[in-house]
Amino acid sequence: MLRKSPFDSLAESYDSWYDSGRGLRIFEIELKALRKIRFPHPSLEIGVGTGRFAEELGIEFGVDISEGMLRIARKRGIEVILADAHNLPFRNKSFRTSYFITSLCFLNAETALREASRVSDNVVIGFIPEESPLGKIYAEKGKKGHPIYSHARFLRSDEVVEILSRTGFRIIGAFSTLFSGSDFEEIREGIHPSAGFIVIFSSLQQPSPRDL
Repeated sequence: MLRKSPFDSLAESYDSWYDSGRGLRIFEIELKALRKIRFPHPSLEIGVGTGRFAEELGIEFGVDISEGMLRIARKRGIEVILADAHNLPFRNKSFRTSYFITSLCFLNAETALREASRVSDNVVIGFIPEESPLGKIYAEKGKKGHPIYSHARFLRSDEVVEILSRTGFRIIGAFSTLFSGSDFEEIREGIHPSAGFIVIFSSLQQPSPRDL
């Protein structure tokens, strides 16, 4: 049985932030980076939250441990299941692509990526690197008891690369954005630790035969 998620009571306020001026601007920039490489469907978002990204990216399925978040995601037409990212309730190779969009920092990254490698051949990770100015701000908020960031452990960009390698993935491409200053909206190819948001596209080095 899943424990009650601390995010249940925050679902409405979390989702409404994306409708604010700053929230909407950041959301649109992150979407541009996530759309740089198109991976095949069907796809699954692990830590789907309220389904904002899934809806815009055409991700059909999602899992989360927060029923409060999933109620909103269902209204966006996402097929969602209350489930733990570390023990996904799907057969091997049920999906072509799995997404982690700002969710990996709330999980045991290696365990979650091993599960993703079991259910899909491709993984897309969108994350806030710990070493970036934005990552440092959010980490400090977490230390002060922020209702969301206090549950996160932000990962360094090199950590994410290393964990992907250990779990059998090779990087196909990467893009960075949300730099501070006048180039805030610029999207640069590659992994730039100073960026506030990095997207890594990866595929299994040796894809497993798909279940029939």
